[in-house]
Amino acid sequence: MAGFSPAAVIALTAALGLLGAACANEPNEAAPTGPSATSTARIVCEADGSTTLLTPQVQVRPDGFTLRVKSDLDEPASINGFGVDVDPGVTRSVETTPPGSVEVACWPFSEHGSDEPSTQTLTINDPEDLYVSAELGCPPGDGGSWSEIFDYASPVKGSYATPIDAAASHLRSLEPRDELRQAGYPEQQSGPVIVVRDANVVASVGVSLAKNGKWYVVGASGCSSVRG
Repeated sequence: MAGFSPAAVIALTAALGLLGAACANEPNEAAPTGPSATSTARIVCEADGSTTLLTPQVQVRPDGFTLRVKSDLDEPASINGFGVDVDPGVTRSVETTPPGSVEVACWPFSEHGSDEPSTQTLTINDPEDLYVSAELGCPPGDGGSWSEIFDYASPVKGSYATPIDAAASHLRSLEPRDELRQAGYPEQQSGPVIVVRDANVVASVGVSLAKNGKWYVVGASGCSSVRG
């Protein structure tokens, strides 16, 4: 390398190596195709406790979207709208919030006893209709709905090979025409299993993966024609 001493070449090579390692540790995000679209929602928790939303809009991927929070606070904070807590510095997570509008704000732990902070609106766009809703749509005359949540002693031992198996084993009154499918984003780690009957969502079963690699039911809701 003309014009550089051996020591300079070694230093430059080391710097490039560190840069490459840093890039390798960044999340592997497929870029959405829309103009100016991003699949990362960026929030800054300012040192005075205020919130700066750098991305008013985010476009989802098959697994949801990335939430990146940079906190300049000297204490932990809650991120309203997502139900997550962050420490000072940079925190990244993959979120599976449904498409629509979310009111977000940084809420320092020391201020949790006071009124919640003012929020900013983040719009979550899903132009390819990737998200499958688990909202019940009981047909007329179905007689209402029900819901249940289960508490387990830790650790939980799963019993089913797939989320669909767990949901099917939990529900009664299923009919041959019923379709069981996973709701949420197609590549998210876990999501509720829904029962679709004649184009209506008549049941939704929450499932979770146990440490033994099998699934179990954490809760369910449904129309009166399907019982848990």
